[in-house]
This record gives sequence, C-alpha cells and structure tokens, in this order.
Amino acid sequence: MIEAGGVGGMIGGAGVGALSLAGEGMNIGADAYENTRKGAEVVTVRAIDALDGGKHINNLANTLTKGIAGAEETKAKAYSNAEIAKAEADSRARIAESESKARIEEAKLKSEALKAQVELAKLGIKY
Repeated sequence: MIEAGGVGGMIGGAGVGALSLAGEGMNIGADAYENTRKGAEVVTVRAIDALDGGKHINNLANTLTKGIAGAEETKAKAYSNAEIAKAEADSRARIAESESKARIEEAKLKSEALKAQVELAKLGIKY
C-alpha cells in the first residue's frame, strides 16, 4: 500500500508537472502571439510609409515630367521666335537692299538728267 501510494504520488506529481508545462506552453504561446501582433503593426506602419514614399516619388516624377515638357515647349517657342526674327530680318535686309538700289538708280537718272540739261544749255536751249 505504501508502494501504491508512492506510485500514486508519482503519477500525481507527473500530472502536476504536466499542468505546469501546459501553463508554461500557454505563456509562451501568448508571448508569441503578442510579439507577432506587434510585428504585424510595425510591418503595417512600414508598408504605409512605403506607400507614402511611393506617392512622394510619383509626385516628384510627375513634377519632373511636367518640367521637362515645359522646357521642351519653351525651347520650341524660342526656336519658333528665332525663326520668325530671322525671317523678319532677312525681309528687312532685302527691302533695304531694294531701296538702296532704287536710290542709286534714281541718282544715276538725276545725274543723266543734269548732264542732258548741261548739254542743252551749251546748245543754248533752256530747259
């Protein structure tokens, strides 16, 4: 009977030990859950930060694209304005050249007219 009591005590002790291990396992499980939950919160915050960073990069890319488009437009306008200015300058130069030729021709004709008047005067004809 003493032996039976000793065996019963051992079995009871083993049961208490098993319960203790089960309790310890529950504590470990609870800690693991809490750590997983905290890790998930950190990952979520970092994911949100990454999305915000992506939006910021996208905004910068859009701004850069608009800036490049604006620069291209400005360049095109500058070339267009330069072409217009060149055409106007060429036109003015041709007009000035024509006017100059006309003045030279007019001067030649006046000179010829004066020579003719001199010749007529020499002949005694008044003009």
